[in-house]
Amino acid sequence: MKKRSMPNPICRTAVGCAVLILMCSATLARAAGDPTAGAALFEEECSECHTTTGKHKKGPTLRGIIGRKAGTATGYEDYSDAVKKSDLVWSAEALDRYLTKPQQFSPSIKMKYTGLASAAERADLIEFLKTKK
Repeated sequence: MKKRSMPNPICRTAVGCAVLILMCSATLARAAGDPTAGAALFEEECSECHTTTGKHKKGPTLRGIIGRKAGTATGYEDYSDAVKKSDLVWSAEALDRYLTKPQQFSPSIKMKYTGLASAAERADLIEFLKTKK
């Protein structure tokens, strides 16, 4: 006897398909990141050393980081030589790789941060930083 494959039980009706589409849309929206959650995460993880106001602390301001060449925040001089000489321009993708494990991304950086393991939290933080132009 030949086995028949059953269709996805959620998608047996138009309403079920609509629910499945909404569930997938919510997942994709979450993957893009939540800037409000990112603001809270910035306060918790980053604000001891960084601001998004344009002022520097131990580290450079992160205002306008998206699209900025690494090592070029105006008025901040304490970058490592490797960062100053790099051709890196900060994009969402580069920040994601960097925030995962900063020391692996650039072994000679001065920042003493071990990284942010959660992809969702990195997405939230990056979406927050995108709002700080």
